[in-house]
Amino acid sequence: MKIHLALVLSLLVFIPSLHAATPLEKKMKVMKQATKDLKADLEASGEPDKTAVLKHVTKLREAAEAAASLEPAKAADIPKDKRAEFVAAYKKSIEALVKQIDELAQFASAGNWNAVKKQMGVINQSRRDGHEKFMRERE
Repeated sequence: MKIHLALVLSLLVFIPSLHAATPLEKKMKVMKQATKDLKADLEASGEPDKTAVLKHVTKLREAAEAAASLEPAKAADIPKDKRAEFVAAYKKSIEALVKQIDELAQFASAGNWNAVKKQMGVINQSRRDGHEKFMRERE
């Protein structure tokens, strides 16, 4: 009995890792990593490396553009008569994010690091708002 209980408990621990990431989740992971890398470059001592920063911004933008063509898993939970509206709101949110990333790129290209840091705050708020509206609770 103890062995069976241990087996069941161990499976419960690993079941979330068995969840296959959706294409959107994969793009979001790329965006998360690009944001972490960008933040690390900005927080490093001395002047940020403009080339490295722009590389992270480009990766962030490419993933956001790709995410715009996908639908959040939560769309399947929305009643059919409201689903198109939900997906349209998601796509509009991602398009706004891409514009924010474009502004970030402009500030980084100009070497305006204070504006870059401020824009990162804007992007992070958009991320939080988007996750609240478009992610399932368990994701």
